[in-house]
Amino acid sequence: MKNDYVIGLDFGTDSVRAVLINAANGEELASHVHWYERWKQKKYCKPEDNQFRQHPLDHIEGLEATIKEVVKQSKIAPEHIKGISIDTTGSSPVPMHKDGRPLALVEGFEENPNAMMILWKDHTAIDEAAEINHLAKSWGERTSLNMKAVSTHLNGFGLKFYIS
Repeated sequence: MKNDYVIGLDFGTDSVRAVLINAANGEELASHVHWYERWKQKKYCKPEDNQFRQHPLDHIEGLEATIKEVVKQSKIAPEHIKGISIDTTGSSPVPMHKDGRPLALVEGFEENPNAMMILWKDHTAIDEAAEINHLAKSWGERTSLNMKAVSTHLNGFGLKFYIS
């Protein structure tokens, strides 16, 4: 454990932060913050419509930049890094292409706000949420059966839901 190190990553709304720690004694050897460039430009956001989106590349580029920087600062050989721990902001769903790629990384969708990650503070679906809540309250004990009906209804809009 003497030469074992770990990296911690914390993905937030504005940035990703990384820290490289000595696993034997908890000593912090390096840290770095990467600010999301597209987010700073307010791309894909329309506050007047409660729309707050991020491009998945902000997170991918941030992951790469912070890890490279803490390894460089610490001068620790990468083979001594035994693990990476990741923490993220609540819930940020990512629309996916049928082949498993984030939709924003598919040609033709790179700048489409509806292909971006939907942040915790995005409330563009407030009307739909109110409709679902209203329907759910009216169902009483039959909720699980009727959730399939809501899923089918919303699939008409091209949305897919997986309910277990």
